[in-house]
Amino acid sequence: MHCAPLILERIESDRYILIVPDREIPIFKFCTPERFEIIPESRLSSAFHQKLKNSIPSSNSNRFGWYLQQFLKISALIDCSDDEISLIWDADTLPLRSLVFESKERDLLFFRGREEHKPYFDCIKSLLGLEKIVSSSFVAQCFPIRGRWIKDFVAEVEERFGKAWYDALIDVIDFSESSGFSEYETLGTYISHRYPDQFRFVDKPWCRRGYKAIGDISNIDSVIAKLILYRYDYISFEKWDKENQATRMNIPPSAFGINKFLTSLKWGRKNRKRRPQVRGVDEFLRWFFSKDGNKHIVQVGANDGLQSDPLRPYLVSPGEYTATLIEPIPYYVDRLKQLYSNRDDIRIEKCAVGDKIGEMTLYYIPPEIADQMNGEGPENNWAHGQGSFDRSIIDYWIRRNSFRGEEYRRKIDFFISKITSETVPVRCVSDFQVSSGEMLLCVDAQGFEMSVLRGVDWSSPPSFIMFEDDREGDGGVADFLRSKDYSYVCGHHDKVYVWLG
Repeated sequence: MHCAPLILERIESDRYILIVPDREIPIFKFCTPERFEIIPESRLSSAFHQKLKNSIPSSNSNRFGWYLQQFLKISALIDCSDDEISLIWDADTLPLRSLVFESKERDLLFFRGREEHKPYFDCIKSLLGLEKIVSSSFVAQCFPIRGRWIKDFVAEVEERFGKAWYDALIDVIDFSESSGFSEYETLGTYISHRYPDQFRFVDKPWCRRGYKAIGDISNIDSVIAKLILYRYDYISFEKWDKENQATRMNIPPSAFGINKFLTSLKWGRKNRKRRPQVRGVDEFLRWFFSKDGNKHIVQVGANDGLQSDPLRPYLVSPGEYTATLIEPIPYYVDRLKQLYSNRDDIRIEKCAVGDKIGEMTLYYIPPEIADQMNGEGPENNWAHGQGSFDRSIIDYWIRRNSFRGEEYRRKIDFFISKITSETVPVRCVSDFQVSSGEMLLCVDAQGFEMSVLRGVDWSSPPSFIMFEDDREGDGGVADFLRSKDYSYVCGHHDKVYVWLG
């Protein structure tokens, strides 16, 4: 039961009702959150169950359940009060973020579908005498409706045919069709004619083919699923899609950029039935740089572009990206310029980054002193990466590296005395953001990550943010990013977040 808890979390409602076959009531009560009211199908279907079943030819008998669930939805909606808004939500669909279905102007909001199935509209014409007048499909896994609208629909059908709505439907549906009726298209067509000024479509993406996208709903919390689905509002896992995927190699399609991702991980043909798992920042960066389309990278605190730089392997060669590397210390700015001297697609900026334009005092270890600070190892030139607006942070890391041997410990006070400072210009991330393509913001600001993030133009948020959390306290960065609709993807020392807005 992956969907039910997320429905409670991401779709606000006074009541949550789940309609299930009578014989499955015990198991659903056991595994469904208590806030859901479990209703047996028989409570809603007694008037039409047998007649509907008898109307479906034996050649399509396997479609009885599919037709039945549509009748059940209409029957359940009829009990709503006139002013009440109800939402039909398909049980095979999982919300990926918080959703609303009513605008501030009280219009109902519908997601767009892409179906264009003629038998649906032949049935609607016979039932209501109405033609399709909207360009989009209402078949989108969910459907909001006002109580008054469903009551008006039922009343119009019953007046037109002189019989109960379900009898009228059974009479007009061509059950020789495996899919001869759609409650979504029928109610949507009715609403578009009768209440054209009280609803509108929203242009937000959703993913219909969940099995094709991520393999199985059990993968939904994996990092690779988050990367594939971060732009979608919800995802469905329909039975027909699962059956289709069962006959194919169980990997995501190239449309999502995953084939390139597999190639970059050197997955051989014999291993393609396994699913790749993004375990850290390196795997994320492989995926990001392999994506089609324009990308822009802004790196705050680029240092020399080599030492402990996770971006270096991906910036070695030009690709479908541009990059702005920002570094305030002159020695490292010169190193960056030498490293990328022949690259027009990489821009080097000599400044610090904060929440406002101005000047600040930056503390760092002089390069000639940093060269002496590896001690007994490891030989990682760690001291070259130290620079902060807070002198105590440099002091902290000098003392924290006392494991580097007796000689290093003896010289700690000397190293601290050599911490130097320089007044540097400060600019904001917003100065370096671009208007097109996806953006990755990388931040190594040694305790001043929040200052950097406050300088972002949040009207056009970066698609991904990666920041160094070397003291594992993050200074409120995670909470701040969540408030901006970001979700954690991967990483421990370097952490990656994706924007879900």
